Amino acid sequence: MEDGQKISVSTQELIEVLAQSGSDKRAKEFAKENNISKKEIDQVIVSLQETNINNSVNHKVLLKNPVNRILNSNKMIRFENGDHCLLMYPSEGAGVILEDVHKNQHRFSQYKTPNSLNEIICNFYGVNSKLQEDPVKINIELSNDMYDLIHNIKSSDLDRMIEDQSNDSKIRLFLRDFKKNNQQVSKITFKKRKNEKNLMQPDFVMLFVPGENNIWHINYEETDNNQIFLMSNSVSHYFNTLHNILDDFLQNHPPKNKKVISGNPKEEIGKFSFKRGLSFFWKSNLLLFIVILFFFINKSSWSQEGTSDVLLFALLWETVILLLSFCACLKKKDTPVVKKVKSA
Repeated sequence: MEDGQKISVSTQELIEVLAQSGSDKRAKEFAKENNISKKEIDQVIVSLQETNINNSVNHKVLLKNPVNRILNSNKMIRFENGDHCLLMYPSEGAGVILEDVHKNQHRFSQYKTPNSLNEIICNFYGVNSKLQEDPVKINIELSNDMYDLIHNIKSSDLDRMIEDQSNDSKIRLFLRDFKKNNQQVSKITFKKRKNEKNLMQPDFVMLFVPGENNIWHINYEETDNNQIFLMSNSVSHYFNTLHNILDDFLQNHPPKNKKVISGNPKEEIGKFSFKRGLSFFWKSNLLLFIVILFFFINKSSWSQEGTSDVLLFALLWETVILLLSFCACLKKKDTPVVKKVKSA
């Protein structure tokens, strides 16, 4: 299979190649990624056994080499856009094998250099890779309840939310793009297998919604106040960052940007955040002020002898609050979480 060459086959033809691969476990795993049922596989295998057709002279021979490489791969990246799917596997050197899956048709292609991948992925999601500017330039906090709601409500109800002037204008802007994307979140899943005996497991996931002139990246990690962050990015910036992530993941480089940078760096949630510490500081001092206020209700009974004790009490707790505020600036260690994407 030459660089840039495309081979298109039907689901049945692909199953025939898989049936001849000699690796049942990997073949079933690959079939699952392609949404091919066990019943379909069994029917084709029985048909092959009964007819004993020799496929050595047709285009399926060209497919055997890339399919064998895919079956032996320990990594893959799955791009989803509605019912359209694009699978990416590492190939020789820095190359990749792409499988475009749509309506029971599978189109395979191989690229020895990943330079053109950005344009291919942008075309897959229907966005313009040349857009350098982010006209939105906002980040939004959305509650988990609201996030679940907009995936499940009727299209007419979503229209009412978009037109409702009482709703935040920033959220309405996102909802317009979300509706254009058929009330779905576009998803990129990075998978790998730990060893040769295991099946591939999700390593991490990227979620986003393509806008008309920008990309809404979804930070799906749970936060203390149960919020999801929607971060606007320019199309060019987002997919250039994605390109670096793809390269790091496929080529076993140390990960640089597993989480895509938000459009507004000032609002990005990092490992050390003064914003978290300041929030903890003023809330704790408010509580301390209320406690001391209770002391002053009975000030007449202790003002002569207890003033120094109350002052010492306040200073000690203020010291503790300062220490805990610094600790609050530090982000706790992340645990791998893959959030299920709800679609309409």
